Amino acid sequence: MPDDAVSEVEGSINEILVRHPSLWSLFEKTVRTIVRLSRMGHSIIVGRGGNFITHGFSNVLNVRLIGSEEVRIAQMVKLGMSAGEALKFIKEEDTARKNYIKQHFKSDIDNSMSYDLTINTDKLKDEEVVEILVAAINSKWAALNA
Repeated sequence: MPDDAVSEVEGSINEILVRHPSLWSLFEKTVRTIVRLSRMGHSIIVGRGGNFITHGFSNVLNVRLIGSEEVRIAQMVKLGMSAGEALKFIKEEDTARKNYIKQHFKSDIDNSMSYDLTINTDKLKDEEVVEILVAAINSKWAALNA
């Protein structure tokens, strides 16, 4: 479900008419699932405020991947979108993500202190990003088992 797929009013109406579970119920189930997966380990959680939900978990590495608008657009154009469509999509997604985090966690998605590691992918190859992540995970694992 996208971050802003249903307005609160629409969600409430759907809940009253028993069309869908409440937005709060979906959020609670998402949180429980993320907590369960994080405790089990060997999981990658992308989005949904996973870094806020797992804040303080000793076995979790909270990572944020960032990139400039220009590079993000170029990547989406390679996938078949026009530059205009890509820009619109990026702006809408970024706004929806910011609003989701603000609404559910009363936090700012851009606060760098909410992450253990932030990687700007503009000038790194995918393989280099993977190497950085593997090194960070190994370091975290070694510290846990020391």
